Amino acid sequence: MRDGRSILVRPTRASDAALMQGLFFRLRDEDVRTRFFRRLRSLTDEMALHLCSVSYEREMAFAAIVGERESERIVGSSCYFIDPATGLADVGDAAH
Repeated sequence: MRDGRSILVRPTRASDAALMQGLFFRLRDEDVRTRFFRRLRSLTDEMALHLCSVSYEREMAFAAIVGERESERIVGSSCYFIDPATGLADVGDAAH
């Protein structure tokens, strides 16, 4: 990062759901609308868990993380979900 901190990029896991909600609440309203194609006031536990739980076959998600284990923070995420009917993927990215 600009301040010299390192960023770890890794696949998300279900235990990242609360950290993903933290990223959501730091995003500007415009960034949320661009990412989710609608206005959202919150990212529910269920939505956060869905974003962090991946099958590795039809969907994949990565998190960009700063900090040590006790103070980890997600500063970016990227994911895709493949529509089995079309074989096309929806891609979403967010960064703060």
